Amino acid sequence: MNGSDQVDWCVLMDRPLQLFCFPFAGGNVYSFRSWPQHFSDRIRVEPLELPGRGRRGREPLLVSLEAMIDDMTGQLLSRVQGPYALFGHSLGACLAFGVAHRCVRAGGVLPRHLFLSGRKAPGAIRNEVWKHRLDRPQFLRVLEEYGGFSPQLLADAGFVEYIEPILRADFQAIETHVAVPLPPLPLPLTVFMGQREEFEEAEAQLWRAETSASMTLIQYPGGHFFLNDHLPSVAARIEEDLI
Repeated sequence: MNGSDQVDWCVLMDRPLQLFCFPFAGGNVYSFRSWPQHFSDRIRVEPLELPGRGRRGREPLLVSLEAMIDDMTGQLLSRVQGPYALFGHSLGACLAFGVAHRCVRAGGVLPRHLFLSGRKAPGAIRNEVWKHRLDRPQFLRVLEEYGGFSPQLLADAGFVEYIEPILRADFQAIETHVAVPLPPLPLPLTVFMGQREEFEEAEAQLWRAETSASMTLIQYPGGHFFLNDHLPSVAARIEEDLI
């Protein structure tokens, strides 16, 4: 190692760890706007954005999980500057998992940890209703049951016109994806879930088969959007696992 290499390594070690965050269905970078305040300066929260929403609102929506993973992988690789980890909730968990596999295949620097939230493992039996095909009244009832949007928002015709195509595209990507067996990731996994999720604890435990390292399952009171009430605790656990 020459002198300049050693200087570069020292600079790298001084950088905060990048926590790349993958959006849930209908989410965007603004969904993570409160996250930085829950971490120390040793963690830098870096939300990623899918096409068709937020800052990329003029781009066409994607309806394929593989296409989404391609897009997210490109963003990630262009922004990695040192040690990093991945977090995803719901759709975001599928994306983070897929991107982690792409990073392994690419043979570069791997994420230090993979945090998956609100999603059962790929090996769980698929018995979901195809939400992207529901008519509007049924679709809105599903959204209300999830708890991600207030009744006031769902009663706002303008908001529904904006968010409905985004959500349908995101649900279609998840619901039409055919999972294929993949080799276990050489990364530790931490899995978060609400105690009133639409899937069972046993389906979350199946994430153990997706890693050759450690896997920890943590449950919180609440349903699919338990993060809304437990973000400080989730952030503390993420930082504890990383630092």
